[in-house]
Amino acid sequence: MSQMIDEQLRRAFDALAEQIRTSVTDQLSLAAERVGATVASDRRDAVEHATRQTASTVEQEVVARLTQDFSRREEQLKESARVQWFDAGLNQARAEATAIQESHAAEMRGKDDLLAHLTAEAAEADLTARAAADRTTHLRSLVERLSRAMATLDAAPSLSQTLDALASSATPEAKRVALLLVRGDILRVWSQAGFGDDALPPSSDIRVEQAAVVSDAVRTGSVQRISGPASGRPAFAGAEISGAFVAVPLTMNGQVIAVLCGDEPHASDNGDLVAWTFEVLARHAARVLESHTALRLAQLGTHPWSSAPARAMSQ
Repeated sequence: MSQMIDEQLRRAFDALAEQIRTSVTDQLSLAAERVGATVASDRRDAVEHATRQTASTVEQEVVARLTQDFSRREEQLKESARVQWFDAGLNQARAEATAIQESHAAEMRGKDDLLAHLTAEAAEADLTARAAADRTTHLRSLVERLSRAMATLDAAPSLSQTLDALASSATPEAKRVALLLVRGDILRVWSQAGFGDDALPPSSDIRVEQAAVVSDAVRTGSVQRISGPASGRPAFAGAEISGAFVAVPLTMNGQVIAVLCGDEPHASDNGDLVAWTFEVLARHAARVLESHTALRLAQLGTHPWSSAPARAMSQ
């Protein structure tokens, strides 16, 4: 009986134990699920928290690294900019220095050019002054010679001595001088200096038509001049000789009675000065000859203009 009760109790206890075990298992499963869910949730929260912390840490590290890199890059850029600015300033300074040097060099060249120009002008002015002084001295000397020549002509007592005075007065004024008397179609050599006796023998005769520019002076009664080895040079002057040749007629009462010739190889004025000097001498000599002729004809009892001057001079 008691065994049956025990059996029943055991069965009831087993059934109750089974129920309890099942209930406990269910409760444990539910609790496990809840714990798992809680653990999972906590894990997710922990993971999320860890992730957020990690992300925050990484972000901070990245930000710090980027900030550091940016700062370093900024410093590099600044340094590069400073280098570029320094290079640019250095280049600008060099350019400015070069410009200053070029400007200084140009200024120095300008000063040198100005100095050279002023020196050249001073030299030219000095040469001009010397030339003017030389010309003044030459002209003063010429005036003095002409004054002495006129006095010599005025003092000549006869026609022949007047011609001699004319020839001697003209001799210093040219390299070669000749005084030729006109006798119709003939030119007679009265005197010459420098041409040589072979070219102009004393008292020799030259036909007027063969005397080139001298014949032009006889024909026109005016001063004739040629320059260089021109075809108009007379044969006795040498056609191949360069320089100026002048022929100045000596006129009395409108008649050419003689020709004063001069040859100046080194004349730079085409013989203008020689021609002018010869003309002054010839004009004064002509007045002196006219005076002598008038006096001579008066002494002969003849009117001074009734006879040819050449005939009176030949007596």
